[in-house]
Formats: sequence, structure tokens, C-alpha cells
Amino acid sequence: FPVTISVSWLGNQQQMYFFDGTTFTGDINKCSVVASYATGEPMAIIQGNVGLIGCHPESQSTWYDRKYLAKHWHHGKHNSLLLDFVERI
Repeated sequence: FPVTISVSWLGNQQQMYFFDGTTFTGDINKCSVVASYATGEPMAIIQGNVGLIGCHPESQSTWYDRKYLAKHWHHGKHNSLLLDFVERI
């Protein structure tokens, strides 16, 4: 089921939509880590012209229709983070 989790996006704490996301392993030193989970594991990375994200900054207001999610709606702020992410690639 979907939840929101705490992530650090470019050093700023965000409560971001998460549903069956992933983390990234391997030689992360070759990547630019844009965001991390609370555990410190990478959540959003860029290597060359490839970007990967584990959470869902593209989430829309309808994704937050469950009572426990509604208070975490980001009012489009995460969509702006996603646009910035894509522009970094």
C-alpha cells in the first residue's frame, strides 16, 4: 500500500510518496546522489544522462486520497523537484 516517507532531497527534508520504490547499490561514487532515504541509502541518482528515482515526485493530488496520506500532499512542490532533476541530466 502507498505511504509517504522522509527523504533528503539536495539536503532538504521532504515527505515523499512511496509505493514499491527501490534503492540503488553498486559503485554509487560514479553517480550524483540527488536524494537519499532516511537510512542514507540513495533514492535519486544521476549518472551521465540517466536519472533514476525510487520515490514518486510526479505524484498528483489524487494519489493522496486516502485519509492517512492527505496531510502529506505537496501542492506541486515535488513536481518542481522532478523538473529540476530532469534539467540536471
